[in-house]
Amino acid sequence: MARYFLSTHSHVCIRDDYAVFLDLRQDKYTALEPADARTLSGVVQGWPAGIDRSAEAQRLTGDRDEVIRLLLGERLLTDDAGSGKAATPVSLERATASLLVAPRQLPRVDRRHFGNFVAAWLSATTILRALPLRIGVERARRRKAHRLAAAGEFDSRKAYGLMTAYFILRPNFFSVVDACLRDSMTVIEFLARYDMYPKWVFGVTMNPFTAHSWVQAGSIVVNDSVDHVNRFTPILAI
Repeated sequence: MARYFLSTHSHVCIRDDYAVFLDLRQDKYTALEPADARTLSGVVQGWPAGIDRSAEAQRLTGDRDEVIRLLLGERLLTDDAGSGKAATPVSLERATASLLVAPRQLPRVDRRHFGNFVAAWLSATTILRALPLRIGVERARRRKAHRLAAAGEFDSRKAYGLMTAYFILRPNFFSVVDACLRDSMTVIEFLARYDMYPKWVFGVTMNPFTAHSWVQAGSIVVNDSVDHVNRFTPILAI
């Protein structure tokens, strides 16, 4: 029977048999080798599938007690069911289309577009420079929980027009080179001003380790390409 749980501020996924944790309390990723990741099967509630369980792999299983001690010390796991949560994998549709590559008829960028972009950019910049990432994540999570029902279904045609204006304005404020987190948080803040609440996604790859962030609504990627985001395994989706 499972005795341990993810801490509320931690998230996990399995990629190439590695277990990768995202700790929003420390803004840090931690990866466990496959042999160590296998030791958590059956002892962590909801531990995700996807780990090689061949006979050879089982013989390479590491020291369970030592792995658990390390993760408890890092506060990635807890033995308190009241304050923990199951390590349930993120559910996310595979991306099949992107607003980034759709044919565009350039709109007139009006004062509202400009004002909402500046407000979104300032919010994202302030959070990223002065506050822990978890503040931005919780801000997006609370806002979406409170307003999503009234907002209705995500309108991809409306999003297409808004994101065209966004892409026109963006180069005047920041470069997207190595800035996926800033871009995605700004998109989330920008679209929220039009009562649109897509998912803000964090994902990882291994060999080499790479972390990425993007925005997605259903199977539609809002600010990236399909081929790029499908390389990543989601670890958190808000």
